[in-house]
Amino acid sequence: MGPELLTVEEMAQADERAMAAGVTTLALMEAAGESVVREIRKRWTRRPVLVLVGPGNNGGDGFVIARHLKALHWPVRVLSSTRAGLSKGDAKQNADRWDGPIEPFANASFEGADLIIDAVLGAGLTRDVSGLVAEVLQNAQKSGVPIDQSHIHI
Repeated sequence: MGPELLTVEEMAQADERAMAAGVTTLALMEAAGESVVREIRKRWTRRPVLVLVGPGNNGGDGFVIARHLKALHWPVRVLSSTRAGLSKGDAKQNADRWDGPIEPFANASFEGADLIIDAVLGAGLTRDVSGLVAEVLQNAQKSGVPIDQSHIHI
C-alpha cells in the first residue's frame, strides 16, 4: 500500500496538530521541501530546473526545494511572483536562505529549463488567479517543459 493522499483540509489539520505538538512552520517547510526533492530525484535525472515561487508558504517550500536541489548540484533558477524580500514569515526566512539570484516573473523565461517546479500557490487557494501570475503559469504550461507539482498538497 502506498502513501496516503490527504485532502487540503486533512493536510491543514495535520499541520495544525504538528504545530500544536511544537513543530515550527519552518521545520514543516524544511521537511516538505526535502520530501519533494526525494520524489523529484525518483522521477527525474539531474537537469536544469526552474522553480516558480510565490510570497506565501508554498513559495517558502519552493525555496527549500531550490536550495536542496542546488546542494545536490542540479542547475537551479528561481523566479518569484513578488520582489525579492517581500515574502512573509517563514517563507521569507527560506527566501533569505536561498543564495542564488531571484528573477522576477515580469522577465519570465523558460529557456534552458528541463523541469519546472510550481511552488507559486497553495492547494487551499480559493480565488481566481489573474494578471502576471496567471500569465506566467499559463506560459509555463505552454512551454512544453515538464511541470512537477508533487508538492501541491503541502
